[in-house]
Amino acid sequence: MPPHLRAYPVLLALGVSTAACSDPFGKNADPLGALPGGDGGRPSDTGPDPDTGAGSDTGDLPDTDSDTDSDTDTDAGPSAPTLLRVTPAFGPRGGGTTVTVEGTDIADDAVLLFGETEASLSEIGPTRMVGVTPVHADARKVPVSVEQAGGSSVIEAAFQYVDQPDLTARVGLFGTVQWFDFRGDYWAGGITDRGLVQMWLPEAGRTRRYTDQFAAGLDQCALDRAEFSSDDAVDLGGATASLRGEDTELALEWNDAVFQLGIDFGASTVPTETPLDLQIASLWGLPDFAIDAVTMLPAPLALSSPDLDTTFPDHVEPDELDFAWAPGGHAAIALYLVYIDGWTDAPVATVSCLATDDGTFSVPPTVWPDWQTGDELIVYVGGIHESPQPVPLNNGTASIAGINWSVGMLRAW
Repeated sequence: MPPHLRAYPVLLALGVSTAACSDPFGKNADPLGALPGGDGGRPSDTGPDPDTGAGSDTGDLPDTDSDTDSDTDTDAGPSAPTLLRVTPAFGPRGGGTTVTVEGTDIADDAVLLFGETEASLSEIGPTRMVGVTPVHADARKVPVSVEQAGGSSVIEAAFQYVDQPDLTARVGLFGTVQWFDFRGDYWAGGITDRGLVQMWLPEAGRTRRYTDQFAAGLDQCALDRAEFSSDDAVDLGGATASLRGEDTELALEWNDAVFQLGIDFGASTVPTETPLDLQIASLWGLPDFAIDAVTMLPAPLALSSPDLDTTFPDHVEPDELDFAWAPGGHAAIALYLVYIDGWTDAPVATVSCLATDDGTFSVPPTVWPDWQTGDELIVYVGGIHESPQPVPLNNGTASIAGINWSVGMLRAW
């Protein structure tokens, strides 16, 4: 079987291995088939810093001289806050969950309460507070309130304490929405363009980012980079999860074998540059939640070289793997190269790189263990969009990335 006809089903495998494995291909011959960790990565950006402007006006004293003063100053003094939303809506009764409370007119002297217990704050501003939940004696819903000099506001039954361990970094913390555009006549009659959603459930205590998947950092490459997660994950049980856009809904399917949510999709199902919301319902009987604009499939990368739109794949030498594209609009550029032995028709090595979106990147020839004329390269090159919205399922800190891949063939020379 030609290598491309075998490699593509592997590419679509919903594959996070449940045990260590010496085979670097198997479920992991695709760019995002496994979740390496290593350095643990830094948490994803959670958006702009809150406004920390000055406190409310304390008002002017009323003028009691009614005969001569026409002062009509109407400063009303400190304002009362209004609470709008608490995210996430649940966490362990042992406390320690990082919670964002959104509202209006929050003053610098505001106190955040879960039930009757004060939470410690790490951020405070007119529209947002970030705090850590206190310990609670039993598993039940409690009100969340803010008290300040100008008044108070409360959302009844806003936070659910649960009898679950702290699930930080264990459920829905990293995922991708990917589109694969197969370019050139080499694929004719065999493979069609497809899309794939993958959401991993990694082991406890670790967060994952796409930087870990491809290389140790920007403008670096790695040979046969693959690491494996354990099966220490949380089964969603009867819960349902979906990604929804304005005219799109993808119901994600739970896969027991690999502890992962996923689904593949066809052309036009997920328009590019359209925000998608993540929604999970009935998880452990807890309140449903949605994360707005959690991810987006970016626009296709305007790749100018190498030329992938050819009838016969171009021949290249190891020091000629120079990529060029129109820069701008992507968090980073990912490259994934599968080296195919021309005699055995089998993949023998992979090289993955992560590049700055500045328009050019050259794969260093020293990264290859061997290079023989007549061998082939399956080339994936794509732009990455990383949403600033973290997945807030009990302290989630890593986001879901969108990757739009161009896939082509080159021949070793």
